[in-house]
Amino acid sequence: MEKTPDDSIHIVVATDEKYAIFCNVMIAGVLLSATNTARNIIFHIFHAGLSSQAQENIKSLQKLRDCCFLFHEITPESLAGIPTLPTLSPLANARLFLTDWLPDVSKVLYLDCDILPVKNIELLFDFNLQGFPIGACLDYGARRDELEALGFSLESYFNTGVCLMDLDVLRKMNFLELLETALANPYLRHDQALLNQIFKNRWLALPHCWNVQSLILRKLLAQYPEEMRRDFLDAQKDPAAIHFSGRKPTQYAFNGKYRSVFFKTLRHTAYAPFHYSDRNFRNFLRRWLPNWLLTSVVKVRNHIFVPK
Repeated sequence: MEKTPDDSIHIVVATDEKYAIFCNVMIAGVLLSATNTARNIIFHIFHAGLSSQAQENIKSLQKLRDCCFLFHEITPESLAGIPTLPTLSPLANARLFLTDWLPDVSKVLYLDCDILPVKNIELLFDFNLQGFPIGACLDYGARRDELEALGFSLESYFNTGVCLMDLDVLRKMNFLELLETALANPYLRHDQALLNQIFKNRWLALPHCWNVQSLILRKLLAQYPEEMRRDFLDAQKDPAAIHFSGRKPTQYAFNGKYRSVFFKTLRHTAYAPFHYSDRNFRNFLRRWLPNWLLTSVVKVRNHIFVPK
């Protein structure tokens, strides 16, 4: 049967209790920046045992703008066999099964919980994918040597925190079969590597302003050609969506950009006011010392005090 055209904006996020605060901020960012959008916004929230209170906190965000929340509970067993780094939640792998889990949806925008949109998400959702299965932004937080060891190119390796996905195209290309093939490679240890393997030369680069990582070390940025470095720095000045990868603004040691934007948005959620639980002298140094200086201090300390 042919699908009925759907003009809604479908946004997918996966969260658990630990990331509920970030999920709320992300949703609040979408709703606050979409006040001039007349279309229906539907949030598909995949979760594993999210408490009823956490769900109510999300529903309370309808005060910012009318929208629809659909909660999809999934079990750890449904994600079994998918590799995940220790620092990542297994729920991040939910984006790999959307063709099956959302059978009646043609197009979705997947957002990590630690993404904060600050411009109208409708502009991104309507981006023309030109027949490509997904659109994403380059990952400026990768290392060239590590990527090349896996057969990837630094200049064409994308970050999966923001993924515009044409589910109909993915179904036609038998995405889940391609995923099974990629899973046979033991060196692809998380969903981002798997997706980069599957979509080599088959993805569309989105404007980088839609996935501006809050902290990129200078030595990582220096790996890129001048034009690409300039693109990243321009996007930093006027981001459309901020990605708090690595340390989070809820950590006192956070020393990236856009902290004030995060807490300004947080005030619209059930998690305001916020108090740091890790405020101490060590984290004070980690917050205020430049990364290069902090690294040098650690190296000197290790040289003096760590036994050889």
